[in-house]
Amino acid sequence: MYFSAIFPGDNYTAALTIVGIDTLGSRRETLTRRFFTRHVLDEKSCLHYLLPPKRDENITARLRKSRTFETCRSKTNRFYNSFIPYSIRSFQ
Repeated sequence: MYFSAIFPGDNYTAALTIVGIDTLGSRRETLTRRFFTRHVLDEKSCLHYLLPPKRDENITARLRKSRTFETCRSKTNRFYNSFIPYSIRSFQ
């Protein structure tokens, strides 16, 4: 790791704590959430058409854990783990 050259003897999480930055995973998650909310959920966006149809608001208002969009059904794990289905599961 590159941190071992800068912080010899410290592990990755200790070096991040010393420097005061987040992990790569948390930074990637933040950037993904920001991109999804700004560029996909916006109805004026050219990527908005990729979203599945919205669920009926009369039904979702009565549910405890309501989702705005229908769940993406997938036959493969590759599609299930791709950007749009992952974002719908995680960020709505």
